[in-house]
Amino acid sequence: MPIDYARNYEKELVNWDNIFKYLNQFPLFHNNKTQQKFLEAWKKEIIRSENQSYQNFSMKVISENEHFPLKILFGGNWLGWSALNIDKIETIIYNEYNQELPVKISISQFLDEHKHLEGKTWFEPTDKIIYYPKRVGEFSYIPILVFNPSFPYPFSAVIDGSHRVKTAVSENHSDISAYLITEAFLFSHPEIFMDEFSRSIFLFCCDLIYFHNKKHLSDYVLPSKFSKHLQEDSCLFHFLNISWLE
Repeated sequence: MPIDYARNYEKELVNWDNIFKYLNQFPLFHNNKTQQKFLEAWKKEIIRSENQSYQNFSMKVISENEHFPLKILFGGNWLGWSALNIDKIETIIYNEYNQELPVKISISQFLDEHKHLEGKTWFEPTDKIIYYPKRVGEFSYIPILVFNPSFPYPFSAVIDGSHRVKTAVSENHSDISAYLITEAFLFSHPEIFMDEFSRSIFLFCCDLIYFHNKKHLSDYVLPSKFSKHLQEDSCLFHFLNISWLE
């Protein structure tokens, strides 16, 4: 990842050769050439967006915008951080989605990340909503924001309002109000990512999960010219306009 949004905002170096070598062991496609083209195209985009994020990084932007570092995982392993701009998400929700009401979520659905990670060397998938408690404060009825993907991601997460959840737990509240943020919301609003890398690594993760779970047969049994629909199914092509099956 280019910027460590979770801790100190320092630039970090990543060996993408090793990461993509690790990812290549997962059967995304039946055709090895298809998989090679897919991963090579994504590797090029990840490195491009990483370099662009380095150049555009500004502590002034960081200090002026509340943000959340969303942990990007695949195969139980960490790939990087995708930083989300909370201020922009809230603006979109309250201005464009003001007709939608928040949902009520039972407090029993939430799980402290520290307790979930205790004694583990990897992030075990859970159907609970992970939150990141730092302190207990005064309870607020302002809805929290929850990243709640519809695809098989290892977890859902509180991206704004963890202290409200912690307070609700300590005060034995039965539920809490929340706006659910799906991947469709993130697809539709690229401006909510703090930088280009944050968006690219998120879209990459979506592609990995989609193709790994779909298990395409067409790229194995059909000539390559008939399998171009695979390209059109990818975030790489659909959102970033990058052709990778040429």
